[in-house]
Amino acid sequence: MPTKQSTAPLSIRKRDGMLVPFDAQKIATAVEKALNAANEFREGAAGEVASAVEKDIRARCRADTGFIPSVELVQDAVEKELM
Repeated sequence: MPTKQSTAPLSIRKRDGMLVPFDAQKIATAVEKALNAANEFREGAAGEVASAVEKDIRARCRADTGFIPSVELVQDAVEKELM
């Protein structure tokens, strides 16, 4: 049984309103592509950003068990981490 600390979202709400399984690796992949496009790639940076974003989302899920993150919320969290 997962502990409360490891609570991860099971779903994410896409822009079209559909719920799909949450996949933290997609965050790292998107960040890596963005860093490459901006010529700012640094080994491990995408994983660090993705981990920080996932940690933030997990905290929100622990605080509100009905919370379903949206793609926009994840995008905002990534931008915050990159600044």
